[in-house]
Order: sequence, then C-alpha cells, then structure tokens
Amino acid sequence: MSTEDPKGTVLILAWAFPPYITGAARPFRFYKYLPRFGYTVQVLTASKQDPNDVQTNVTCVEGRIRGSKFALEHVAERLQKVIVAAESLMWALRTTAAADQIISREKVCAVVSTSPPVASHLVALKLKTRYGVRWIADFRDPLVGNPFRKDTGIAGHLDRLLQKWIFRRADAVVATTDATVELWRRQHPEHEKKMHLIWNGFDPEDRLEPVSLPQRAYKLLVHVGAIYGIRDPGALLCSFDRLIKRGLLSPEKLRIQLIGPVEGDWCRDREPLADLVRLGCLRYDGVQVPKREAARAMASADAVILLDSHGEHGAIQVPAKLFDYIRIGRPILAVTTRNSPADRLLARSGVPYSSIYPEDTPEEVDQRVLCFLSLPPHPVVASEWFWNEFDAYPQVRELAGLIAGSH
Repeated sequence: MSTEDPKGTVLILAWAFPPYITGAARPFRFYKYLPRFGYTVQVLTASKQDPNDVQTNVTCVEGRIRGSKFALEHVAERLQKVIVAAESLMWALRTTAAADQIISREKVCAVVSTSPPVASHLVALKLKTRYGVRWIADFRDPLVGNPFRKDTGIAGHLDRLLQKWIFRRADAVVATTDATVELWRRQHPEHEKKMHLIWNGFDPEDRLEPVSLPQRAYKLLVHVGAIYGIRDPGALLCSFDRLIKRGLLSPEKLRIQLIGPVEGDWCRDREPLADLVRLGCLRYDGVQVPKREAARAMASADAVILLDSHGEHGAIQVPAKLFDYIRIGRPILAVTTRNSPADRLLARSGVPYSSIYPEDTPEEVDQRVLCFLSLPPHPVVASEWFWNEFDAYPQVRELAGLIAGSH
C-alpha cells in the first residue's frame, strides 16, 4: 500500500471479476495494484463473490454470470438474442444505482470501465454525464471490428453508435494491443489523443513455472481455454491426421489434450477429429477447470497450443493464456495470422514456437508441425523484453497516470 495521502477513490466497473475466470484477470490486476499508487479502489461486478474469501471493496450486483452463461432477467435475455449490445442490460441499470451510492459517500476521482460486455461502459457514460467524473474506458476486446460481434444489421449499427458515444465522452480509451489502436485511428482519427495502449500481461506476484516432466512414451500437447467461433483447431487436427495416415507420425507418440469448454460447431473438420479420438491421440471433455488445475496442465505438458481468433481485420488481440505459456517457457504451436500481435509477441519472446497461418498450404502446415514436434521440451526463460513489457505493475502505473490526467 502506498504511504502517500489517498488521492481519491477509483470505481472499477467489471462484469467479470474473480473468482470467475474468463475476462477477470485484467480488472483484478487493476484492483490489486492501483492502491500502491495512492488510490482507494471500489469494484462493482456481476461475478458472485466467495463468502469464504471476501475481497475488500468488491460488491456483486445481481444480474450476473452463472457458470459460463449470462444470467439476465427474462426481458434482457430475449433482447440479447436480437441485439448483442443489450447484454447485461439489467445489470447496467442496477450497477448505476449502486455507483450512485458510492459516489454519494466517497471522493470518487475516476471511473474505469472494462469490457466486454459493453454494459460497463454504458454505466460509466451515465456517471460521466451525471457527475462529470473522469472516465477511462478499457477495451479488453474492440467493439467495432471484433470478430465475435456482428458488423451488420441492427447490432452492427448499435455497436458503431455506442463506440462513437464512448470515444466522444470518455477522457481516455485503452486498448490491449497496438493493432487495436491502429484500427481505432482509422475509425476515429479525431480522437487519436485519447487512445492509449496498456497490453494484457501477467501478475509478477503470481508465480508460474514449468514442472519436471514425467517419463512417458508420447509427446503431450495441451490447449487450455474455451474453443469457439473462429478459434478453430481444424488446421492442426487435419495436419496431425494427414501425418499419421502418411506414416510420418506414430499415433502412439502423440497425445493432444483440450482443456476447457468447446462451444457450438467448434471444429468444422469432423472426420480428422473423429479419427484422432478413435486412435487415442485426442482427448477433450468440454469442462471448465479451476485456474490452478489449468496451470498445472500447462506446466506439465511437453508443448502447448495457441488458437488465436481472427476475422475481417485479421487477429488483432492476444489470447490471455499466451502470457502464461511464455512464462512456462516450453514450445508453443500457434494458429494465428501473419504479423498479428500474438505472432509478433512470440517472435520477440525468446521461447521456441511455430506459427500456422490461414494461407499456408497443407504441405507447409505439415512441415511446420513436424519441425515443431522435433523441438525438445526443455523450458526456456523468456526474453528480458517480455518480462519488462508485460509486467502488471508498470502497466497499472500507466493506468494511474491516465487517472491523474498526466498523459
């Protein structure tokens, strides 16, 4: 805790917050480290808190996540099916009322809203209008140009309108990759001075290291995290299947484990998927596992798989798990787009890796997979650049500067 006089209270609006997993790590790092720069922090979240592990100044507002789904009132759920921007509508209304109470009793110097969902920004926009409080809008994923959101129809029109409002009214808008900042500059050149980059990263106090590998007759490749939409492992699964059928890869020498939910039509290439399962090379159960268990699985694998998401604008985000993969230091097999943020990060990380791109021919993919499988599983310490660039403490120092209005 900082020894300075308190500078005021920062109100963080975060739909996801621990103990929930997906999307919760970044707002938690803000909450954890901002007090070290002289701020008191209050959090309003949709994530139910653990009564046995109560976190100071964290309030759950009902209308929240249950399991991996959004738990909204019936009307909001119906609206969500028609308009993506209507997600967590009732949570936004209730959170505004809860924020009013905090502002009435505390010296709130700034509001930090983080999305998705966009509801947190809607609450912050209301507070900005009502109180004139300084507002930093943090986008873990872009709103317009997000491959997981609709660019057309009513939903696309609403997203463009909402983004325009947010960029106009917020004092600062924060992206997690340089590619997103470049996208914003093309979309809103008039607000370029408001745009800032604070990468995702890792908590330096959260130790994550490789463990000694057990003796086994096969190489174990692990993917941790949800697989859905355009995070498709098809290119890799097809390659493994081809290599086995050509006699270049023994099925007894390979195990692929997918840890985490698989949603919808998660793999369009059903035949190689079925072949690999039948041969015992591929295992998955679609179950979300606790963070600690996921970390153990990563740390004890010979290599790990990264499935990047990409759409019309290419891959412009970095999957959060990549920062854990690199800290462990074992080889990384990535499916991404050429020169994406993840591709460039891997190139400078110092950790052995291979990237598979959409334009690669099957022969090129197979060659890269074979070369990758020949890499030794020995962990490598990442580059000094990685440790300096993605440490949460200096990142939150940047956020503290935005809160103070110093840059």
